[in-house]
Amino acid sequence: MSLRYSLNNGTTWTLIAANVPAESGSYAWTLPASTSSSALVRIADAQNGSLADTSNARFTVASGRVILNEILANEPGSATAGEFIELVNMGSTAMDLSGWVLWDATAARHTFASGTVLAPGKAVAVFGGASGLPPCSCTSNVVVASTGGLSLGNAGDTVTVKNAAGTVIDTFTYSSSLAATDGVSMNRGPDAHPGGSFVLHSTLSSLAASAGKRANGSSF
Repeated sequence: MSLRYSLNNGTTWTLIAANVPAESGSYAWTLPASTSSSALVRIADAQNGSLADTSNARFTVASGRVILNEILANEPGSATAGEFIELVNMGSTAMDLSGWVLWDATAARHTFASGTVLAPGKAVAVFGGASGLPPCSCTSNVVVASTGGLSLGNAGDTVTVKNAAGTVIDTFTYSSSLAATDGVSMNRGPDAHPGGSFVLHSTLSSLAASAGKRANGSSF
């Protein structure tokens, strides 16, 4: 069987999966990063598309909400591998980050690998290089920039996250005042709040930074 979904009452359809065994009886599906009150699902025979069925009624898809939450542009010391960008899913549904891209003001710096899913209320931090990663005992929700660096400017820069379709999900332009001190990140205050303004991490807790964790050092 083939499975497809529509977010516009059947005007267009997007493939979920092809050649799903009918005897499985169910299929686990990560919702798209979109919101719609006109969603439908369609199932069809993979060999004969005329043998198909569609949802009896439209349903609502409630998207997660991913925000930029913490940025460390001025790494500890001089090793730029320590730079990082933290994303948090503030929504109620898991978000498939496959193909999402982190940019600075000039170039794409990281593309999330296929199968990257960010659960509700959870965070992921992208580091400039492997040598900048914290010990695995500290946090496991960290990855290394796919281009080998984030190149965040200490004098100011713009950080943007776009989904796989190129739509801007969140963006923030910071000045040198938020990147003036080695090892001190900028973090939303209140922490992990979509409406929060970016402030120096040291004003939120005794920690200079908290990649992949809450500002107070606790787990998401």
